[in-house]
Amino acid sequence: MTKTLLDMPDVAITEIMSFLDYMSIQNTKKTCWKLRNFLKAVQFDPRIRSISFYEREDRIIATMSTEKVWNGMEGRSVRLQYMTKEDGCKVTWQPTRHEQKVTIVKNEHYKDVFWRDLKILLTSVRTTLRSFSVTTHNSIHQNVFATKLEKILKLRREAIQVETISIDAFNPTEVAQILQCFDSKPLVWLVINNTQSTDAVMDITEIVRLDHWKQAKHVTMDSWRFPSVQMKHFAHFQISDIHYTNFIAHKIKIVKEVSNSGYHFFHESFEMDYFTDQNPVPLKTTLEMNVIVQIEHWKNIEEFYVEGLVVNASVRNFAHISRLKTKIMTMFMTTTIYKNHVYDYKKFEDKEQLDNIFGPLIIDPEDDGERNGSSILQE
Repeated sequence: MTKTLLDMPDVAITEIMSFLDYMSIQNTKKTCWKLRNFLKAVQFDPRIRSISFYEREDRIIATMSTEKVWNGMEGRSVRLQYMTKEDGCKVTWQPTRHEQKVTIVKNEHYKDVFWRDLKILLTSVRTTLRSFSVTTHNSIHQNVFATKLEKILKLRREAIQVETISIDAFNPTEVAQILQCFDSKPLVWLVINNTQSTDAVMDITEIVRLDHWKQAKHVTMDSWRFPSVQMKHFAHFQISDIHYTNFIAHKIKIVKEVSNSGYHFFHESFEMDYFTDQNPVPLKTTLEMNVIVQIEHWKNIEEFYVEGLVVNASVRNFAHISRLKTKIMTMFMTTTIYKNHVYDYKKFEDKEQLDNIFGPLIIDPEDDGERNGSSILQE
């Protein structure tokens, strides 16, 4: 007589079930009540390692990934899209990379279906997540997503632990609401993006007071004007990546104030995107780099990235930098300069054209003049 899974001892069933990931556990629960109750009682680790949500006015997209269970089985990523259908909700999901399925839930709003599924998902998380990401582009109902998410996460006995948290939000209240639902201790990298217009200012005063801000070692902020907080709140970060859509005179002044305060704000790298308030700077427009190289902290910078501007400074000002990268988007060209090496990803046949773009940074290779004891630009 052939034995089924249900005929096996609980120890054997437990060993077999321990290899299931989240989607496999959910599918197994549908087979019979005995397995459903068994899985509910044992509460296996669903091996979820990353979760992300993307909300718009008409849909919500959820993506999660699981780690591989053993050497012969790869982890997988599952993407679910919830959107409105005439008579209910349409859920599109991909159980495998090359397969897509559609489920219709009649007489229910897509948001109700999503939040019900999300509650099951978040209550299943057992171990530390590598990443948790939320992007809200629903300008009509701001803060609603964060409030709903907060309500579900607070139902857990213990806060979810995450190494990287990424939040794209309209206001700092959304960011603070979401952050406070997680355990701050394992947090390493915090990413905060402003989904408002590029000229909008988001005051992060309430965010820097949180333990999550103080605990993180790496912070990335994109599409922001410079935060209106004291720079001492950035002093504990090992890496600070601040990306601008506008980099103009007053921001250079702020960076200078940071360096004078004694905090190594841009210790690892210094990044700039130089645009006007309306349009990208014309190719021949020059930002005088001598304003920046005079900053006291300049000599401590190890990496320097410049995008969308023409650098106009003496090469000797860059001799101490181990890695320098300039990118001019309008020319679709990137040049990465290392000490004693130059790599041009797109070669220009006309050397004069290249010189006109990069000015003093691209020098004649035959010029063997001394620059802080060595020539950093050689072919």
